Parts: sequence; C-alpha cells; structure tokens
Amino acid sequence: MLDVILWLLAVELLGLLAFPILYALTPWLPDRGYTLAKPAGLLLAFYPLWLLASSPVFSNSLPTLLVVLLSLAVASGYMAWRLRVGLLGFLRREWRVVLLSELVFLGIFALWAVIKSHDAAINHTEQPMDFAFLNATVASRHFPPQDPWLAGHTVSYYYFGYLIFGGLTRLAGLSTSVGYNLALVLVAALAAVGIFGLAVNIVRLVGGSLRAAAVSGLLGVFLLLGIANLVSGLELIRAGGGGSAELWQWVDIKGLDGPLKSPNWYPTEPGWWWWRATRVIDTVQGGNSLDYTITEFPFFSFMLGDLHPHVMSLPFMLMFLGLVLNYVVSPARPGWRWLISWSGARDALVIVLALGALGFINLWDLPVFAALFAGAALAKAYKGQETLGRAAKSAIATAISVILLAVVLYLPFYLAFDSQAKGILPVKEYVTRPVHFLVVCGLFLLIVVPFVVWELLAMLPRGLGRWQTAAFALAVALVPWLIWTLAEGMMALVPWLDCVIYKGASPCTVPDIAGLVWQRFLHLLPLMLLAAAAVYVALRRLHGAAAAEPGPTSAPEHQSQGYTPSAASSFPLMLLALALFLLIGAELFYLVDIFNNRMNTIFKLYYQAWVLLAVVCSYAIYYLCSRYSGSGAWIRFPGYVWAGLVILGLVASVYYPLAAGYTKTSGLAGKATLDGLAYVANEDLGELQSIQWLKKNHQPGDVIVEAVGDDYSSYGRVSASTGIPTILGWVGHEHQWRGSTKPFEGRLQAVEMIYKTDDPQEAKEILHTYGVTYILVGPRERAKYGIQGMDKFNALGDVAFQEGDVVIYRVRK
Repeated sequence: MLDVILWLLAVELLGLLAFPILYALTPWLPDRGYTLAKPAGLLLAFYPLWLLASSPVFSNSLPTLLVVLLSLAVASGYMAWRLRVGLLGFLRREWRVVLLSELVFLGIFALWAVIKSHDAAINHTEQPMDFAFLNATVASRHFPPQDPWLAGHTVSYYYFGYLIFGGLTRLAGLSTSVGYNLALVLVAALAAVGIFGLAVNIVRLVGGSLRAAAVSGLLGVFLLLGIANLVSGLELIRAGGGGSAELWQWVDIKGLDGPLKSPNWYPTEPGWWWWRATRVIDTVQGGNSLDYTITEFPFFSFMLGDLHPHVMSLPFMLMFLGLVLNYVVSPARPGWRWLISWSGARDALVIVLALGALGFINLWDLPVFAALFAGAALAKAYKGQETLGRAAKSAIATAISVILLAVVLYLPFYLAFDSQAKGILPVKEYVTRPVHFLVVCGLFLLIVVPFVVWELLAMLPRGLGRWQTAAFALAVALVPWLIWTLAEGMMALVPWLDCVIYKGASPCTVPDIAGLVWQRFLHLLPLMLLAAAAVYVALRRLHGAAAAEPGPTSAPEHQSQGYTPSAASSFPLMLLALALFLLIGAELFYLVDIFNNRMNTIFKLYYQAWVLLAVVCSYAIYYLCSRYSGSGAWIRFPGYVWAGLVILGLVASVYYPLAAGYTKTSGLAGKATLDGLAYVANEDLGELQSIQWLKKNHQPGDVIVEAVGDDYSSYGRVSASTGIPTILGWVGHEHQWRGSTKPFEGRLQAVEMIYKTDDPQEAKEILHTYGVTYILVGPRERAKYGIQGMDKFNALGDVAFQEGDVVIYRVRK
C-alpha cells in the first residue's frame, strides 16, 4: 500500500507542477489543460533529464532529477503567482471538472492496481524485454542506455517511455519490479483521464452542458479501455454452445472453430483462449496463416501486461490531441506570422515538445500525428482564406516548421537510433476480409456512419458549398489508393522489379493490373467515401458554412472573442478522417521489417485507429442523441433502433473484458502483490537474492555473463531484472531490433566456451574481450552447459555472492 501511495504522490506532484504552465498555454480549453497535466508533468520532468544525461557532463541520477524538478517548481511557482487570480477563479468555476477527472483517474488506477496485483509476475511474452529496457534506463549513467542483452552496445529501440517510468520509479523510491506494474496501472489511468478530458472539452466547446460532457467523457473511457472487439460476442456464443457450423466457417477466426459449451459463465478451455481476439485478421488456407496480423486493443494490452511503446504512448497521444484541439479552436491563423509571434512561438513549442515525444516513445506515432497537425493547420488556414491554394501555403509553412522542430528537439535520439525497417511496399493479394474488418471495427462504424450522414444532411439546406471543397475532400480520400495504384503499375511494367522486391513471393509475370486495381478500389470504396465525407464536413464547418446549425452551439463562458463552435465540432471529424486513412493505408501498404508481412502495420495502425475512434464515438453519441431528442417521430424511431443496436454491441463487447480478466487473474485468487519478481522466490530464492544483490552492488561499466537460451523464456532474466548488460540475451529480439545478426556474431559461441572450457586462460581471454566483471552460475547455466567446466571460475574470480544453488563470481582484474 505504501508503494502505491508514494507512486501516486509523485504523479500528483508532477501534475501540479505542470498545471500552471498548461493553464497559460491552453486558454481555449474549458478545463485549461488540467486533464493533460499529469502526462505533461512527466514530459516536463524527464525530457530535461534525458537531454542533460545525454551529455557527458550530467549523469542519469536522482540528484540530477531533483535539480530538474526544482527548476520546474520555480517556473511553475512563478506562473502560478502571476496567474493566481485566474487560477483561483478557474478552481471556483471548474471544481466539478477537477473533481470528476481525479475520480476517473483514481478509479481506473484502483481497478487496474487490483487486477495487476493478482497477475503481477513479469514472466511471459515480451515482459522480460520491457523489464530489461526499464531497468536499463535506471542503471545507465548516460543516454542512450546500455543494451542489457548486448554488452558494449546501446539500446536500439525507442526508449523514452521506459526512461519516463523508470525515472518515476526512482523518484518514488520504489524497486523497478514494483514500478513496472505500477507503470502499467498508471498508463491506464492517465489514458482514462486523457480521453475523459478530451471528450468533456469537445462537448463543452460546442455548447453542451457539463452533465452531457461528463457522460460523454465517461463513455470515452469505456470505449477506450472497457471493451473488446466483436470477438467478445463470438466468445459468448461459443461458450454458450451456440452458433451453427456455417457461422464459424464463415467467420474463420483461428481457434473459433465451433461451439464449445462451458460449464461456467466464462470459457474454460485450456490455454490462453483470450489470445485469439487479437489475431482476427488473417487469410487461412489448410490451417496455415497467409496474412497473419495482430489486432490488439487497449484492454488486452493492460491485461497481458507487456509495457510496450504503443501502450506507454497512450496518455501522451491523448495529451497531444488535447493540445491540437486547443490550437484548432484558437483564433490563431497558421503561417510564418503565427510562428514568429511570441504567443504563436509559445503555443507551437508545447505542440512541438509533445509531438517529438510521441516519436521518441513510439516511433509509429510521429508520422501519424504529424499528419494530424498538418491537417489541422490546413483546416484552420482554410477557415481564414478564400481558396484552398492559399490555405495550403500557410498550412505547409506551419506544419513543416513544427514537424522539423519536433525532430530537432529530440535529435540525439534520432541520430543514435538505427531502425531495422527497410521501407514501405504495396500490399499484394492478401487483404482484410470484410467480416474480419467488421469484427474489429464494426461497433465503431455503427456509431460513426450515422454521425457523418447526419452531418452531411444538416448541410443540405445550405447547399453543398463550393465544389472545390467537395472535389478536394474526394481527392484526398483517393490519394492513398492512387499512390498504391501507381506503385503496382510500375511493378507491372517492370516485372523484374517485382521479383527483386518480393523475392519470388509473387508471380514474376505482368499481373492483371487493371483487375487488381479495380478490386482494391471496390474493397476500399466505403471507407474512402466515409473519409471524403469527414474531410468535407470538417472543412465546411471550419469555413463557417455550418455555424448556424441548430443545436447547442453557445460558446462557453470562459471563451473570448474569436471563438466559434464550428471549430470544435470539426475536430472529431478530423480525428475520424485520420482513423479512416489509417485503416485504408493498412490495406494498401506495409512497413517492411524482419517479418516481411503486414503484421506490425496492422498492429500499430489499428491500435492508433482504436484510440481515435473511441474519441470520435464518445462525441458522436452525444451529437446524435442531442439531435434525436429534438426530432420528429420519423427520426426518433430509427434512432431507437440504432440506439438498441449500439447498446447490444456494447454489451457484447464487454463480455470479453469480464471473462478474460477473470481467467487471467484466476478469479482474483491468491496473494496480492505488485512485485513483478515475487514469483522468482517460489522458483529459486537464491536467484531472486542474487538479482537484489547485483542491483545494490553493481557499478557503472559492469558486465555479467549468464546462459543464453530461447527467446520468450527465463534466459536473460538476471540482466533483464538488473539492467546490467550481459554478453548476449534474447538472440531473436536482438536480430529484430538491429535488422542483422552481425552485431552479435560469435557471442553465442563465446558464452558457451566461457562455461564449457576447462582452460582458465581461454575463458579469461573471452571474459576480458567483453569486459565481463561478474560470472553468474545458477540452475540455467548448469542445465545448459553442464558442470564440468564450472570449477575453473574459482581460479578466475572471487565468490561475491552465494545463496542456494546460485553463485556470482567477481572477475579478477
């Protein structure tokens, strides 16, 4: 309990330090950035720490962090004093929003703390990898951190999220084995308050009441964190023994091959039945996956417990959306004048800092949210310009400047980072089956399609507006498909190019390009039309065409001259357009990586789309309900049908979180703990004590040697749990991160020779080659390499630690 209190105190402190600064920077948000304050506090604390410790002058240490926090406290105190009248007025006026946001934060935090306390072990999937990076950011004196699984090399991964939560663990005075699980819990809570605040701000900006805004915000939390895709409903049918053979054959999801009646309310089949909900999109022939992908969603992420970059980025992603919303509704006009003005430079700086952080936490987020800002800049410029051409010039100047600065602020990371991605290629024959797409996105589409249709119909009485706007929206929607068509056409005209790129995976003859292009067009047509409509309505709203639309459009009391509700109402449409382009893009292109398929492309783009669609749907439900309530019977009846279908979808989607959560935690049975290494004491108490000893006694520059084994196993546990580099850890993952085996060639054999050779001199030379200071001998080493060569270590080093069957030798110099 004390660990939780210390953690929350550290988080609340950082949020309080950040709020006066955000209050000054977000004057157009009703909550003045309060719901963004906690992730902003983390960013404002750990960005300077990273920058300082990336130099040889300052170290990554608690004193350096305290100096940063003291500086932040001084700046925050100055801002608070200067704005004290406004701050006090805000608290008197908006105390309900402050209280609600804190209740949301603490409620979600408490919920996930209970869940993780009954599933705390850091021992499966890629948890050891995440734990290794977390410990590396704490153990390393400077950045980039040392790679715990490849001594002598720095981490080849986006590590800012690990740095942030590792630093927070240090600030709270906790062990990283507790901090790992609390970081997961905190990310969920920050994401909850982030989407809550975003939805509340949007609804209030368009004139909605605080009650309606709060309901919309809570709905956003539920859509983001509380539901699964529609596999949830299929699992319910399967567990109940329902569904015909034709149904399961048509759905064709691996593992869902027919009814399997459960004796309980949840599935009781052996294994991780809940895994298949994240492996929906696939083309299966003869039991083999031809288009294996990952369709993860936030609830699954937190339940699984991998502290991956795409998970850690959630609160910062929502913080960035809040900052862009503030920019969209502000009266600022994009262009050089805005950038070089004091107020514009100040506002741009916080956007730049947040955008750059997204790329450093999860590189996939940088291009996506840079595109969002560019689109927002274009829409704002069009609001104040007569033509799209002039608007584009202003938007391009603004967007390019902001994106470049976002890279420059984090330049040390980008200069050191070596991506294993090899480029982008067109998706060939295997695309998402419509039924699989509806299983993943159907509930969201059920909400957003009526929303966009209503928006379009609301504009009909005022005419379609300028034909250029409609033509532009349609052209934008077609651009991804046109680029894909061009790429496919080039490969069709140059057959050998197709062979070289795809290495014979596709026929090396000129395909029926016209038929393929037409099929892909029809495949994507519904999404492209919906995207075009979203872009069109957003532009029309910002251009003032819909400003007079009936409904709640009075400006909030705190807003000053220059605010228009149509600007805020266009923002969900921008997010919807971006989400649709992500879904379209995954059907056309994929990032070439070591797997050479679209697995990671679907994974990352669909995950981002889920977040965006959760925000859009929370507003769309408010929008549609407010319109239905004032409509005639001919509208209300279809509205009731729609509401019934949405409720049915939500109920079906919540079965999975309840059943999977119950299964994963064994019904919350067993002793509760947040220590992710507590399970090691049951397996080998000596190993746990050796980890604790190394964490306490290691010095900068230390290197250990331990047994090398399979990925996704207990091999590499000591280096992962301490952050102290070992000669070689998970081989497959090092290959993934570095795109080649060259950086660690010979290391596997070197480790084997260290343990197996009977010649102390031969072992000594290898130890000195890799700078090894500690030799670990435990059950894995004996099982892997035998005991014949272990006696020589007495001649090479001194016993520094011994407990049970674990011995650590300190290598003599």
